[in-house]
Amino acid sequence: MNNLRNPDSISIAMATYNGAPYLKEQLDCFNEQSILPNELIICDDGSTDETINVIESFQKYAPFNVKFIQNQTRLGYGKNFEKALNNTTGDLIFLSDQDDVWFPNKIEEIINVVGQNPDKDLFLNDTEITDAKLNPTGLTKLGQIKRTSLSLDNFVQGSCACLTRQLADIALPIPENIKAHDNWISDIARYLDIRYIHNEVLQYYRIHERNTSNYMANRTKKLNRSTGIFNQRNASRATTEHKMNSDIHYKKQINSRLRELHSSVISGHISSDAIAEAQKRIDEYIDVLNTRLDIRNSNMITRIHSGFAMYIDGQYQEHFNGALSLTKDIFRT
Repeated sequence: MNNLRNPDSISIAMATYNGAPYLKEQLDCFNEQSILPNELIICDDGSTDETINVIESFQKYAPFNVKFIQNQTRLGYGKNFEKALNNTTGDLIFLSDQDDVWFPNKIEEIINVVGQNPDKDLFLNDTEITDAKLNPTGLTKLGQIKRTSLSLDNFVQGSCACLTRQLADIALPIPENIKAHDNWISDIARYLDIRYIHNEVLQYYRIHERNTSNYMANRTKKLNRSTGIFNQRNASRATTEHKMNSDIHYKKQINSRLRELHSSVISGHISSDAIAEAQKRIDEYIDVLNTRLDIRNSNMITRIHSGFAMYIDGQYQEHFNGALSLTKDIFRT
């Protein structure tokens, strides 16, 4: 990449699908940025409403290049975003949903943050949660997560993300079975320790009937620590052998991608030692998951003995939900 303190080009990658009710507001906020992007790449996944007309109208007056791609067959949310990413050319790439609204200083603020953190490649800003009419709730995504005392590893928000060309080169292509592009990109950056969370609120995150998520941090009511504990209990109940095997497969895919890294796509701040350390952490987590599977498939005496040994070693507390996960494994619920 060129000088990140003054990037040569800035891209926005947007995925659309039947987003006409809110799309114009998001497109117009790009025009109001204190630093304009060089290009906007929009991939539409077969919209049947007025989305295409809104985009084509915007193309006529946008003060920067707008490349509009219409998929002939539906790709799905994650693959549509991946296609948009693949068509970008910028040094910095902002991801954008179709229904949020950025503050006018977002691009400029993130460029400053990038310049102050040259050892990072993924930048996530906070966002204020609003209702469908863009009325602010006074709550932010990061604030909701912090109130529950959960790890900031849980902050994965593609619409708040900006990544460097280097990270795009590392993360793409995204494996076929990965549905959420932002989880894949964020996890690679997290394991390589190249992810930076910026606490500033730089946009609105609109909650409406088409994007309502069950994820607790997206709620429009203030959360607290008990909400986080309740959510952990629900997650513990949902932990099954199938889920653990899926997680093992996912982590192996990340490790496989790290093994593929070579000098042509990494810079000095991602050293071979950093890659090796990331692989070691992933391998250790895979070993712990395999141990849990072994415990669950053993007889009761072995489950109690091995489970408590793993608990005393701190593995249940570090990687899972502590005593809740231990109990689940012993009784194979």
